[in-house]
Amino acid sequence: MASYEQGSFFLFLAPPAWGKTRMLLNLYIEIRERFLFVSPLRALATEFYQSAQNLPNVLILEKAVDRDMTYLKFLNNFPSFLIV
Repeated sequence: MASYEQGSFFLFLAPPAWGKTRMLLNLYIEIRERFLFVSPLRALATEFYQSAQNLPNVLILEKAVDRDMTYLKFLNNFPSFLIV
């Protein structure tokens, strides 16, 4: 990435099959920050999680019961990636 400023906010919007997943995972590996991935569909969130679960501190909010604990893990680990 040519230019990155700590605390920056990135928003990726693109049609399906344009490589957003690969791009986000590469950015996570490269800049080692916190990432929040918001998916409009549960199936897409699960698919993204399966692509990323081999990376450190990748979490997914699946059940309402576990949300608080998952969110705390996201905040307490650095870097971390939360899929919602």
